[in-house]
Amino acid sequence: MSTVTTDPASTDTEQPNDDPAGLRKQLKERGERLSALEAENATLKRNAAFSEAGIPADGAAKWFRQGYDGELTAEAIKAAAEADGIITPPPPPDPDTPLAEQQAHAEADAATATPPPAPKEFEAQMAEAASKGPAALNAFMEKAGLTDPQ
Repeated sequence: MSTVTTDPASTDTEQPNDDPAGLRKQLKERGERLSALEAENATLKRNAAFSEAGIPADGAAKWFRQGYDGELTAEAIKAAAEADGIITPPPPPDPDTPLAEQQAHAEADAATATPPPAPKEFEAQMAEAASKGPAALNAFMEKAGLTDPQ
């Protein structure tokens, strides 16, 4: 028994019938698509972790991003990048500078920095872009600085 869907939002034009070969083919295609989406999600999460840690996507940092196999948290990535000399840690506070002045400098630096979106907000924005198709997702990734310049 074969059925045809009339839902215009459906991506499949036909629903599976009782044919085992057709069902296997459909399951295989969906499994491949799921695997591709999971790999893409992992790549986006990895790039987001590097961006959150402040690791640039070019120069020596590009090779660091490719070769890093540690924990994918911003703190761990930043520590490893500092240890490898990819980024320099902030200088220690000057003991001759009054604490109030140090805090004022830190606040000024923080005010000029653009904070990354919150993780849940970022994931929601990424999911929305992905739902609009590959072009929208690529544009989102480029805007977020998650693509390698070519």
